[in-house]
Amino acid sequence: MPSSITQVRNGLAAVFANIPGLAAYVTVPTTPVAPCVIIKPVSGQFDETIASGGDTFNYDVLLLRSEEHTSEL
Repeated sequence: MPSSITQVRNGLAAVFANIPGLAAYVTVPTTPVAPCVIIKPVSGQFDETIASGGDTFNYDVLLLRSEEHTSEL
C-alpha cells in the first residue's frame, strides 16, 4: 500500500525533529518559530501506473532561520 500525503509529511517531520533545536511543521503555521522547517506539498500526479500505486508527489521543504540562530545551523 502506498504512503499517503499525511504519512510522508509526518515521516519527514520526524526526521527533522531529530535535529536538536529545529522545529518541524507539517502545515504552514500562522506564526512559525525559527529555526524550523515547513513541509508543504506542491504538486502530485495520481494513477501514473493505472491504479498500481505509482502516484508521484512533490514537496517543498522550507528552512527558516533567524540571525540569532545562525551559528547553530
